[in-house]
Amino acid sequence: MANIVHLVSLEMKNFKNVKDGKFNFPKISNYEKNNVLGIYGQNASGKTAAIKAITLLRSIIALKNLPDKVNDVVTLGADFSKLKIELLLKLDTKIYNANYEVKISLGISGLFISKEHVTYKRNLALEKEAGFESDILRVPTLSLNCDLENENELFNYKSSTVKSANFDISSLTEKNASTITNSC
Repeated sequence: MANIVHLVSLEMKNFKNVKDGKFNFPKISNYEKNNVLGIYGQNASGKTAAIKAITLLRSIIALKNLPDKVNDVVTLGADFSKLKIELLLKLDTKIYNANYEVKISLGISGLFISKEHVTYKRNLALEKEAGFESDILRVPTLSLNCDLENENELFNYKSSTVKSANFDISSLTEKNASTITNSC
């Protein structure tokens, strides 16, 4: 079975020419193959910004550097931009809802990530709708929040929390678990 990543929604605040906007994408109709999606609209309605936001989110998740040009990320006159993406992940016969939110701030030395928030949760209702067998003994949920206090102290987080419920951590050692909890 193929693994599928489906866009559910994209939110942008102070990103390029978009002050505050949200795209809601159509519900996936088949959990065995990707659907084709087209975005259309008037000029300056945010179509290109949406594509650039998705590309930037992909780069951030892949641990690549932020762009050098501030106006490629932050609206002119703003101090930060926020991006939030909601995904539906189909991995074999399991379906997850995943959210990733990032705040990119403008500092003295350029752009830096000042806040990140990640959540994912298994979606048993969609698994049942798709006809998949559910392993209800392990339904992992995870919430990870990192709030950066100062751009010059990249590992000094104001508040860092990791929450999990029914999360299978049997493969983690005590050392690994403390590293995850303490470093976001």
